[in-house]
Amino acid sequence: MKLFPYILAALLTASAFHMPETAYSMFLGWAAVITFCFAVRSNLSLWGFFLFGVCTHALGMHWLTRTLVNFGGFPDAIGALLFTLYCLVSALPYLGAGIIYRYLLARSSLFWGILLGAAYFLAEVTSWRMFPWTFAHTQIIFTPFVSLVEFVPLELLSAVMIFVASRLVSLRRNEAESSRGLALTFGFFFGLLALGGMRSQAVQALIDKAPEVKVGLVQANIDAFTVNDASKREENLARYQSLSAEAVQAGAEVLFWPESSDLTFVPSSELILKNTKFDVYPEAEVPLIYGTLSYRERTTAEIEQKKSMSQIPFPADLEKEIKFASYNAVLARNSQGVVVGNYYKQGLMPFGEYLPFADYYPTVRKLSPLSGNFDRGESSRPIRIVLQGKELQIGALICYEDIVSSYSRKTVAAGANLLVNFTNDAWYDPSIASLQHQLLAQFRAIETRRFMLRVTNTGFTTVVDPHGRTVQLLQPLSSGHLVTAVKLVQ
Repeated sequence: MKLFPYILAALLTASAFHMPETAYSMFLGWAAVITFCFAVRSNLSLWGFFLFGVCTHALGMHWLTRTLVNFGGFPDAIGALLFTLYCLVSALPYLGAGIIYRYLLARSSLFWGILLGAAYFLAEVTSWRMFPWTFAHTQIIFTPFVSLVEFVPLELLSAVMIFVASRLVSLRRNEAESSRGLALTFGFFFGLLALGGMRSQAVQALIDKAPEVKVGLVQANIDAFTVNDASKREENLARYQSLSAEAVQAGAEVLFWPESSDLTFVPSSELILKNTKFDVYPEAEVPLIYGTLSYRERTTAEIEQKKSMSQIPFPADLEKEIKFASYNAVLARNSQGVVVGNYYKQGLMPFGEYLPFADYYPTVRKLSPLSGNFDRGESSRPIRIVLQGKELQIGALICYEDIVSSYSRKTVAAGANLLVNFTNDAWYDPSIASLQHQLLAQFRAIETRRFMLRVTNTGFTTVVDPHGRTVQLLQPLSSGHLVTAVKLVQ
């Protein structure tokens, strides 16, 4: 029973992530932090920290097992085993936070909440996390607070939450000087909120003055297996084309289709799509930016380098497979059918788009034949589209890349004035995963102060403003188009 508060904190945290962008999530987030601080102060247990991490991921990410089976092609038992391993590995940063906290507590006279927040922050920013959840994600509707992620890491806001919650716990426990400390803590906290509020007002002034463009987002709602069925290509494209024609009639100046709109591999050297089998929308009257696949032939030196990475004799039956470099791609096609820009995904998903250690032990690919074998892109250069004198610099992000801040920051540093995430979350449906993905992505808009468009196959297709608010969306698991004006904030 001594560890029960850690389990309760995990339950509250996972519950908050099951109803994101709501007042319930915000309050549950604070309840989770307070409960976590109470657990630590009542019973400092490294097992408690680890158990908190395991339970948080097991309760919050339970959908991952089915995704591993569908996306990676693993048997059910292997999918469950990999999910268990994921939960255990994902709990290690929390164990690390406990170790750091115990070390600091023994050597510092600072208030314990400061030390706990610092330990939690250090553990999160120094560890690899596939889905980088943190307490502060629950506060997305608390605009003055989350506005600060433009300047500081999101993990630091979680540390602030821990600091504030720890003062409340100290007050409840009647610890010495807690009343005075509480006053200082809340003075600090409300000062941060004032800064965040002032910055939000300044950002809104920039939004009001920025030029706007009318965009069309198309959500065809095609299930994961139909998307990958080559015999359904023409039928799938016809659905996208029909919805796109409606979007153009509604005033769209540029169209966006999601990741995996077409799974035909387009040669990277193919610059004119018109009148070729690679043209997904020959009748397009406006520019179209869409998710597809691309490839190029490797040089002899590149092939030899790939072979040299193998720690075992390179299998002869895989020789053909490494002859080409393949990419999860976004292509931009103008109204004349000419490719005017592209982007190749840099952040690949393990088991779905590549198999860990397959470069070193190629035969491991036989364990998961449905897993991809994509190469990483290397450029964050925006896709440039000019519309009636308005210049769109589109920072493309594919799927997972919108939950990691480095990709959006790089493309904005390169000149992007609009972020667009191209996603196919059909592998996760029906589950809470798509909504959790949306929540994690919203912070990219705040960090860069750009509008973010999320165009998805099955949902959530949304428009997120530079304050991180979802201002428009299409209902998930439905087909349709979303035509709206967005500002090009520079």
